[in-house]
Amino acid sequence: MIKTLYVNGCSWTEGYLLEEQEEVIDYASNLGYEFIPGLKQVKKFNQPVSFPPFEVYNNFNWAGHVAKNLGIDNIVNQAEGGGSNARILRTTVDYVRSLSQQEKQETLVVIGWTLTDRSELYLDDKQGAARWAFFNGAQSFKSIVPEDCYEESFYNRISDFWNNYVIDVHSTYACMYNFFQQSELLANFLENQGIQYYFFNSFPVFWGIHDVDQSKHQELRILSENYNNNYSVFPTTFTFAEFVGEDQSMKLSDGHPNSLAYRLWACYITEHMKTKGIA
Repeated sequence: MIKTLYVNGCSWTEGYLLEEQEEVIDYASNLGYEFIPGLKQVKKFNQPVSFPPFEVYNNFNWAGHVAKNLGIDNIVNQAEGGGSNARILRTTVDYVRSLSQQEKQETLVVIGWTLTDRSELYLDDKQGAARWAFFNGAQSFKSIVPEDCYEESFYNRISDFWNNYVIDVHSTYACMYNFFQQSELLANFLENQGIQYYFFNSFPVFWGIHDVDQSKHQELRILSENYNNNYSVFPTTFTFAEFVGEDQSMKLSDGHPNSLAYRLWACYITEHMKTKGIA
């Protein structure tokens, strides 16, 4: 019997910006929460608490609706807005390693993979700041990592390194290839641990495919077919972002999904999960 739904992903799994909706504000208020307008900050009974407030978000995001659809009471949501597939793999493996054998048998893992050009680096400025940091080919280091995270000269050197990385190292092909490696590694790890799982893509894997030559394109297509045919996944040919599409009734102000989109997507993937004998 599944007792815990574990989910991981990016902002499209987290529930980012759901507090724009009145129903979410009202629900949060009843739990003692107050969102600080324009900031990723929230209080509970007037005391600052960690963001995001999953106690609120999980009632409206796809994770909450999947849990309701499958009759699962407990949700562990480790999604992070802007996070990478590398982060998803790392944190999911760490979580599973913390479980007892009994807990593994009672856990369902559902992953919403994110944009393939996102990554992360473990950065240690040797001045007391050592942590995993976002490192994305499409976003400058300074635009996604706050200055106060690291010592100034170290921070500037990493920013310079990012410039060189984008010019000389970053590869669309490598990003896509890494996704299939990461996802298959996680699938095989979970199968080895005896854990039920299900994967879908929040965004198309093949965004930017025009930058990849024909032979590499064909190689990636073969990897995609193997992934779709051999693992417990929703096919890469259709994604959450494509499900939402241009339907404004399913979008928040910045294009993130709203509670309606999450509920409909949860129903969509739950039905597919059942066809594969999951949960």
